[in-house]
Amino acid sequence: MKNFFIDDEFYSNIEAYVHYLDLDSVEDLDQLGNNHFPIKIEMSDLEPMFQINEEDLIQMFADGNEDRFSENNDEAEIENIRKAIRESIDIEKFNSIILKYCYPNGNYSKIEKEDIEDYLNLLNK
Repeated sequence: MKNFFIDDEFYSNIEAYVHYLDLDSVEDLDQLGNNHFPIKIEMSDLEPMFQINEEDLIQMFADGNEDRFSENNDEAEIENIRKAIRESIDIEKFNSIILKYCYPNGNYSKIEKEDIEDYLNLLNK
């Protein structure tokens, strides 16, 4: 299992979760007790932190500079901003290189005690 959340806390894999629990052996796992399992986890998808489009940019520029626009909301001003964006900003490139993070996706699974035991046994071989 990779990239999951437990109670809004992100774990990249079972190893990270075991490290968080500070477990070194199967004997340590027994201290958690059987009522700790199964552990409900929410899976995740790797997604851009956000994406932009032309209309979003126009709205941001208008909202951030509203005192500089004419009082009659001249459509020519908006078209000039639209033209400036199209000719100077590579929106596709921006969207392709913006950071990506794992976000919860609403799909759930579970970690069983045996999953952690298997990991700990491999770790201690």
